[in-house]
Amino acid sequence: MSEPFLDASAVILAGGQSRRMGADKLLLPFGHTSMLARVIAQMTSLFQEVVVVTRDPDQHQALPIRVVSDRLMEHPRCALVGIHAGLEAVTTPKAFVVGGDMPFVSPPLVQHIVNASRDCWLTVPRYNGFLEPLCAVYDVRCADPILRQLQKGEYKVGQLLPLVSVREIPQSAVEIHDPDGLSFFNVNTAQDYAAALQLLEKTEGCELDCPLNEPSTT
Repeated sequence: MSEPFLDASAVILAGGQSRRMGADKLLLPFGHTSMLARVIAQMTSLFQEVVVVTRDPDQHQALPIRVVSDRLMEHPRCALVGIHAGLEAVTTPKAFVVGGDMPFVSPPLVQHIVNASRDCWLTVPRYNGFLEPLCAVYDVRCADPILRQLQKGEYKVGQLLPLVSVREIPQSAVEIHDPDGLSFFNVNTAQDYAAALQLLEKTEGCELDCPLNEPSTT
């Protein structure tokens, strides 16, 4: 018997420019699939509604789930613009937001964050002294303060925190569900990608379908 879905939606942010990678990192091979496809598979196993947010929806038309575009195209690409679009798109009161370049998110940790989010607007884990807002649950009511923040030219997620009620998940709780903090591993550079492939092989015994060198820019 399959586990019931979590009481929220999932929003996967796929709108980054991959400048440091030199190629679209979300479409790079990752085991037997792509990095984005892996994150989608993780989220669809946990949530009934999953939305991918991107600035280039045509690039992801083949995905088997709903793809929406950034709504606030007049603003620079940033996580807040994608979060706003995702919160406007989902049909549930809460949304778990995750980066499409975070391939090792722990399902038990996701469940813990969702369960802790019931009476606050933003539920976010803290790890190694830092909050992790791209592995967090947002109430859809956050869309309005995010919009006001963007209109003032404030593009950092951290600038949202004073505007909403926040519950922090302490590192001690994180480590119960994700002892090594792999949920917060994100891929920005070719070196990160190589490390992620090695970690995938080590933790899951997955064969590497691509070499551990820098992605081609051609």
